[in-house]
Amino acid sequence: MNTSRITSEEVVKMIENDMTYSEIENRLEELYNFPDFRGGSGIERFEYWIDDQGNERILLLHQSKSIFHIIDDGKVSSMTNLKAKK
Repeated sequence: MNTSRITSEEVVKMIENDMTYSEIENRLEELYNFPDFRGGSGIERFEYWIDDQGNERILLLHQSKSIFHIIDDGKVSSMTNLKAKK
């Protein structure tokens, strides 16, 4: 990937600045051009990786307008709902 990756702190800042889910989704599309992963069965999800391996990532669930920060180090995973405005 030629562009720099976003940090979880930058996404939290977007939420603190009252950006809506749609505004954050559009901003991530501008930064990344396309998600690192797009898929789902019934619930469309987009992953924007913070690191090159996808161990830390921002997950957007399109239908529910939810944003999560996920950290997976291979042993323990954590998932934090960032609670953006819908």
